[in-house]
Amino acid sequence: MNKIDQTNELSVEEGLKIIGRTRQAAAARVRAPWWYHASVGLAVAIMAAAFTQQGSIWVMFVGLALIAALASHHRRRTGVSISSTHRGSLRSTLLGFGGVIIAVASIRFGVWLENSGGHEGAMLWIALLCGVFATGLGFVLEWSFIKDAETVR
Repeated sequence: MNKIDQTNELSVEEGLKIIGRTRQAAAARVRAPWWYHASVGLAVAIMAAAFTQQGSIWVMFVGLALIAALASHHRRRTGVSISSTHRGSLRSTLLGFGGVIIAVASIRFGVWLENSGGHEGAMLWIALLCGVFATGLGFVLEWSFIKDAETVR
């Protein structure tokens, strides 16, 4: 083995170590602060509660504005767009769509429960549960993204 081959082998090993450290640093950088997912959950709860109120379309806009502000803050802080594609994005997308379907079904159930009589405040509890669910889903998706980023392929 000549000197050039030895240099290339060391370079490959060092390169892989550098790639691994870079991926771990990127994964640490995209971690959202503790309040991020709770704020998204609050916005979802606000929007879910707005479905039951007559003439409260402005409440929906408040929730959407809060989510847009959080997404913008996350993009500026990390340099990573929330909508960017990454390995494992199909799993994340399916989890997200499943969460939306569950939230919409829950809201519809709450509306039916209140309209069927006698269950005052059911929508408030449903909206609260949707917010908690959205918060949990955010943590799961972030964990999935970080796990994918830390895995050297």
